[in-house]
Amino acid sequence: MIKKITTILNSPLGHKYKCVFIYNYIDTLDNKINGTFYIGNPKTKLDEACVTISVFFPSDNSLIDTSIASLILVKYYETCSETTALQQGEGTVDMINVSMSFVKRICPFIKEFKLNDASTKRCNNGTIISLPYFYITQKGMTWYEGRFKAYLKEPYYSDYKNTLKKIMNTSLPIFTEFVMLYIRNTPDEIINQLKSVYNEGDTLNIFFNKLYDKYDKAMGCIILQPWIDNFMSIVGLQKYVAMSDWYIASSTIPDYRFIRNKTNIYKINNFNNTRKRYPWSN
Repeated sequence: MIKKITTILNSPLGHKYKCVFIYNYIDTLDNKINGTFYIGNPKTKLDEACVTISVFFPSDNSLIDTSIASLILVKYYETCSETTALQQGEGTVDMINVSMSFVKRICPFIKEFKLNDASTKRCNNGTIISLPYFYITQKGMTWYEGRFKAYLKEPYYSDYKNTLKKIMNTSLPIFTEFVMLYIRNTPDEIINQLKSVYNEGDTLNIFFNKLYDKYDKAMGCIILQPWIDNFMSIVGLQKYVAMSDWYIASSTIPDYRFIRNKTNIYKINNFNNTRKRYPWSN
């Protein structure tokens, strides 16, 4: 039995996000239920939603870890908000926080949100750069680490941090060798811009700092975009960042209060037996 419920989520920043919840209920003794939340502008096709989160509800015979929700996809558009245009950066953080806060209120058994960090950012020239790699060059951590305290399961998180620290503090080779190893297919104009700051520091960390001292983040995005993916793969960070499961603890997500409208997603039909074990309407 497949059901669909639509509601509106109000955020502390004044945005309103449309939320479509589709769930599959199998009417058996163990009440097998799974569902997906589509949040932010799903006006036509649901795969156009700005945030997509899937959950499995606890059942007596489940072999799935129902304490983990999957943050499947995050997209940014100004129209993710039903009211004022959603701004990049802080607006995206607000939308994700609202989405996860709502899911954990509806599903209090959720302890973690799992994601694969394939997030991207559009540079001012229209090219696309990996957001975690771009953020690492600025902050020494991925965007989800910095904004949502995301982590890898141990021992991988410690391995990742140690690898990142070693890479950032290792002495740089001469520039011609750096070009041959990491940026051989990069346009000459970009290579010349990199060379202008490369020799000002002897570690990768200092090199990135000098790069942003000379060029702002918008220009830094354009300069890094042609080669940063290849660089991160060669130095061994790709397996941690782009090819691993990251987690966000639900305890770190804000607890927002949501207005119960006439749709009242808190009291979904057919959840009677499940609600005896989990307080949906608290």
